[in-house]
Amino acid sequence: MPREVVADVADRGNVRRIGGAAEPFEEPGGAHAAGKHGDAHRPTSRSERRTPAERATVARAPPPRRLYPAYVPDAQTAFPTAALSERIDALAAARGALLDALDGIEQAQFVRRPDEPDDEHDARWSIREVLWHVADSERCWREWAEAALRGEAVTRFRGVRRPAELNRPRHLLASLDEQRAATLAFLAGLPGDADLAAPRPSPGREMSVLAMLDHLTNHDRDHAEQVAALSALPPREAR
Repeated sequence: MPREVVADVADRGNVRRIGGAAEPFEEPGGAHAAGKHGDAHRPTSRSERRTPAERATVARAPPPRRLYPAYVPDAQTAFPTAALSERIDALAAARGALLDALDGIEQAQFVRRPDEPDDEHDARWSIREVLWHVADSERCWREWAEAALRGEAVTRFRGVRRPAELNRPRHLLASLDEQRAATLAFLAGLPGDADLAAPRPSPGREMSVLAMLDHLTNHDRDHAEQVAALSALPPREAR
């Protein structure tokens, strides 16, 4: 890695410390034009059977609030040739958004699961589960990158279950901190001739190391929105 990038990694505030955390805190077209054959016998859809008034009502209905992302969006940056240091900045900003969403979280909010999943995902994760997922996903992707740069193909991620003792916000924040520190150490130790833009096999699709960093950035931001939505759920007794 170029010397100036190593210095950036070492000097930047890229791992947000959680030593001062408060103590009260005790799972990877459009419409078709009419053809000549068969259209007369094509069953009408539910939306086509609605009256104009019903369709207007549906059109005005607000979209459901997403508590759980059905997938992490394709990790394609708008600037695919951006320097590694810019990826590191983006990682830090996204992690800041996630930590901001956790500000003031209490244990009851931390472990509270919603009563129902959203329309796009079957899981009903608590904030505690979200944070472990984020931390363990970063570990999996970092280990993939390390293996890929050694010329090894990783075709499956091996997730780790959250240890039962990691139950409070400060425990999961420490896990996030630990994995991010390991990622930054990996990036700081890259040789200057490492090809970070070459597509390499991954469990999902071919991906470069730079694209993997974009993925981690998107992943943090996506789950920051999820944490904010979960934090806003009313207490059980108020429902």
